[in-house]
Amino acid sequence: MSLFEALKAKFDEGFKNDLQIPANERDLEGCLEFHAEKFATELQNQLTGDPEILTEYQEEMQSFIASRQNDLRNQNCQECRQLSQTTLT
Repeated sequence: MSLFEALKAKFDEGFKNDLQIPANERDLEGCLEFHAEKFATELQNQLTGDPEILTEYQEEMQSFIASRQNDLRNQNCQECRQLSQTTLT
């Protein structure tokens, strides 16, 4: 497994361990921000040397984080809606 793949798995695992969906928006955003910063720090610590490679990985990391944040926000919204419907019926 590559470093980047390991960090992506660690991001997902850390998020799942820290927050259960559905969650309120403030907790969700705080958890997403925390794990995004942690991912960026670990990536930067692991990739020393060639600045071009670091920049390339940082761009890929930002794309991954944005995608996962969007997915998790959508999942949270859907599960909140489902919980509301279940509670009301």
